[in-house]
Amino acid sequence: MLACARKGKWCELGEERPDQAGQNNTIRAELVRALLLQIGNHESGVQITGGYIEGSINLDGVSKLRPLHMVKTTINGDLSFADAETGTIHLDCCYVKAIRGYGAKVNGDLLVWTSTVDSGAHLFGIKVTGSLSFANSTIRKYEDGNKDKKFSILLETAFIGGKLYLKGINTEFNVIMDDATITGSLDCENGHFGSFPEEDPKTNTVRALSAYRARIGGNVVFRSATSTGELTFTGADIGGDVDCGGGRFKHNSEIAPVSLRFSRSQIGGNVYLNRGFESVGKVEFNGTKISGAMNCVGGAFRVIPGIKGTDLGSDEQNVAMDALSLVNADIRAALKLTRAGEPEDDEHATPAFFAGSLDLKGTSVRLLVDSKQSWPQITKDKELPNVIHMDGFTYERLGGDAPRDAKTRMEWLNRQPKRHMGKDFRPQPFEQLIKVLKNMGHPEDVRVLAIKREKRLHRSRWAKWWRLIPALSAIFSAVTAGWLMGYGYRPLRVLWFMIPIAILCGFFYDYGREQGAFAPRDSQVLLQYEVRTCVHPQQVGKQPGTWHECLEKHVKEYPRFDPYIYSFNVLLPVIDLFQEKSWVPVRQEVTLTLPYIGSIKTYEQATEFVVYAELAFGAIVSILAVALFSGLIRKVRTD
Repeated sequence: MLACARKGKWCELGEERPDQAGQNNTIRAELVRALLLQIGNHESGVQITGGYIEGSINLDGVSKLRPLHMVKTTINGDLSFADAETGTIHLDCCYVKAIRGYGAKVNGDLLVWTSTVDSGAHLFGIKVTGSLSFANSTIRKYEDGNKDKKFSILLETAFIGGKLYLKGINTEFNVIMDDATITGSLDCENGHFGSFPEEDPKTNTVRALSAYRARIGGNVVFRSATSTGELTFTGADIGGDVDCGGGRFKHNSEIAPVSLRFSRSQIGGNVYLNRGFESVGKVEFNGTKISGAMNCVGGAFRVIPGIKGTDLGSDEQNVAMDALSLVNADIRAALKLTRAGEPEDDEHATPAFFAGSLDLKGTSVRLLVDSKQSWPQITKDKELPNVIHMDGFTYERLGGDAPRDAKTRMEWLNRQPKRHMGKDFRPQPFEQLIKVLKNMGHPEDVRVLAIKREKRLHRSRWAKWWRLIPALSAIFSAVTAGWLMGYGYRPLRVLWFMIPIAILCGFFYDYGREQGAFAPRDSQVLLQYEVRTCVHPQQVGKQPGTWHECLEKHVKEYPRFDPYIYSFNVLLPVIDLFQEKSWVPVRQEVTLTLPYIGSIKTYEQATEFVVYAELAFGAIVSILAVALFSGLIRKVRTD
């Protein structure tokens, strides 16, 4: 070994990693330390294959150490280089009890490949100018008796000048890289991150990977990775993509079951939660800024059944916990919940699946690509409902085959919490959808949704009955502007009310005319002898005539009474048809003869009541028309 160290050659002591010391493979740890420190040795450092290192290699506080390369070697102790300055350290297919390199500087790479670290890697504050790798290695947990100090890998405040490779890694406990800086990418493809404390796993809130405020220059890759605890990147700054495609992440805690957390992070590329992605527990991107798109096509988002959500906006309704939470997230490109029909889309990919709620409060996206199949699953009556929180959700367009018709979109809006569609109605989701459909050229769907929005808004005011004036105002508005003109979005609807009312009133006035329920308004006509004696004859037994009969006989120039024209004249006071000016209702019983019903005798004041009711209806219609065309009634332009 001494000769190999001087010449820079590999010291080959065996073809397989030894499990125990032997006469031809055992090297004292003190000798390895001495060779790494000896200036006369080759710059390649110490290179051992198939060796068994007896004891711990202690390099703490030493500077200018030679590189250390070990392949298929067992270190029956720790590899410790805390606060040291060393060259490249390379362990391939090795076993070591623990790695301790806190505060160290590695001028090169720190590579631990396909190895087993039995008691964790303590690398707090380490600085590696090259790459750091634990690829395909098994890292068991470190603990010193302090419950709060348990981890598999501690990289808190570390600096890595290249990439961090955790591909195929198998960790028993938390990987901590809070406040770490990684110039390159973080590659965790096919890795497994575990969290197995002695406590009841149902109450386990320990994270499997923690990267608070980490700065990562490249991509974060968890393709086909798995975890049994929370992976958190809260406050992280990620320069590239976040790719969790095909990954399976689970957190069974009943206290805080979050499987992935990227809250308040900056992501410079796309987020992929697709291609067989599966989570059991909340996936959270609250307050995150994503420069690219979020692709959830083919992903499955589930939560533990029976756990209630904590949305304060729906505190009167128990809803399922969020399976995906994007509260206040800013996605500069598309949110894809189903295929967008783009060439790169997998034609066999299924829409995103949600067995839990979807939280989009305050979320901003440029393009929304969804379908009915990608909405949260409808639950049974006794189960907590899966809802879509969408108050404050903004988007510019609907993409792909996303439904654009009012009926389907109304089903989408109805997936909100009942409180948000009832007593505490939130109009913003309606406003946003109306705006988008208007810009995309769907005027009829805009009108339908606008009317439904107004109905919900007025119902929410009725529900607050203790506020008497607003409640009565809402009822009056719903009865008048709502029924008659569709709140301004169906102005011609009033004709369907006016014409039948005018005809029915004219029908009644026709009976009233024949039975003397209308008299001329002109006093000079009333004083004429011929007319008075016609209506009130002096001779006993002579049948009195009605006013319109007598005027037709003795004052032919006076406007004749037409019941239907009179009805329209009363209904439309702005149009002068000379009927209302010439005739006035009087108190006279009127008998109606109706098919299948027979004769109905009204009160003396019935004619006056019908005229005044029709006059009031016409006044309301006129006021609404003026308000509509003057802009006082809000409406959506669709031209």
